[in-house]
Amino acid sequence: MKTRLLSGLLSLLGFSGIAASCNNEEYQSAGEYGTPYARFTFKGTVTDAEAHSPLEGIRVISRSAEAPELTDTVYTDRAGAYLMEFEHIFPNVEKVELRADAQERENGILFEEARHTIIITEEDYTGRGEGSSWNHGTVTKSVDFALERKK
Repeated sequence: MKTRLLSGLLSLLGFSGIAASCNNEEYQSAGEYGTPYARFTFKGTVTDAEAHSPLEGIRVISRSAEAPELTDTVYTDRAGAYLMEFEHIFPNVEKVELRADAQERENGILFEEARHTIIITEEDYTGRGEGSSWNHGTVTKSVDFALERKK
């Protein structure tokens, strides 16, 4: 009887100790201990090429065949700006495609889709090793789109 009670108590304490340690924000990171990681930031603006004015609500999509985690969709704000931020483990990314995809505007104007391929090289990583020897660094790229109106 004592053995069962003690076993039950230990399993409860062991489980709650693991659960508590897993929820500790201090240990939240991109991967497990000893995993190299990098941070990526893609930002820019989307404007009307003819009117030179910012376009709000334009969908900007990122895709990478090498790193599916770098796939995201954001929308431009009133100033036509967009911002994408990622943390990725095993940073072996060489290429990310960005696409500005405009649907019909309220005023009936249609825009052509625009694409840009970002090439990432070793020189693009800054801050390597800051805070952790596993930190491969940060890559920040700015890409502005000037969308052409459909004829």
